[in-house]
Amino acid sequence: MGFTSEERALSIKSRIQMAMEKGGNDKVSIRPSPEGGRFIVLNGLAVFQIRPSDLDPSLGEVIDEVANNAAQNLKLAVSEAREQSNVKVIAEGIGLFLLASAFFYLVCRILYWGESRIIRRLQSWLGRYESRLAVAIQPQQIISGLIFVVRLAKWSLLIMAGYQWATISLRQFPYTRPWGEQLQSYLIDTIVGILSAIAGALPNLLVVFLIILLTQFMSKMLKAFFARIESGEVTVEWMSE
Repeated sequence: MGFTSEERALSIKSRIQMAMEKGGNDKVSIRPSPEGGRFIVLNGLAVFQIRPSDLDPSLGEVIDEVANNAAQNLKLAVSEAREQSNVKVIAEGIGLFLLASAFFYLVCRILYWGESRIIRRLQSWLGRYESRLAVAIQPQQIISGLIFVVRLAKWSLLIMAGYQWATISLRQFPYTRPWGEQLQSYLIDTIVGILSAIAGALPNLLVVFLIILLTQFMSKMLKAFFARIESGEVTVEWMSE
């Protein structure tokens, strides 16, 4: 009678604990098994076996490749298990977490400072050129749009900085390292996917954007221009005849 997958998992976990308690610099190695498989060995003790029946031929799996991947995963798992009880590693993780938090706080302060400074400059620029711009357009509408873009950029950078802070912080501790690695992998995959989609659609989107922007600009300019003619602010001789 064979063992269930749960029983095999419990047996492997027990043998790994025995091998770690045995000592031996946590050396992981591979040796052939009589059935044509591979034993994964930790500190001289075979902890589990990769059998030919464990392979999936449809995926093109090869016994040596699967065994090497299993050995690397075991080595990483043992290393992280050791770190969980290593006071020095935990202390270093706390120090790096505090450093990352301080840097994230500094980035937030710089972004808020930059936002207020840019908005003040835009408002100052509006005060100097409002009379010239008012002939054809509504200057306040332009400033409101630019302020919206500035604030959107600030929040986008804050979200990216916060995401990076969470990724770095989680990776400092063995218990939370898998979450941090998943966050980093998800971020990279997302950015690559977005950039690929943008690169593919950019030419068409650019043309559409320019048409819409030009149409809106001309519409607002003409509307504001004729409104000033109607109110008497602007006089056009050929239209007054």
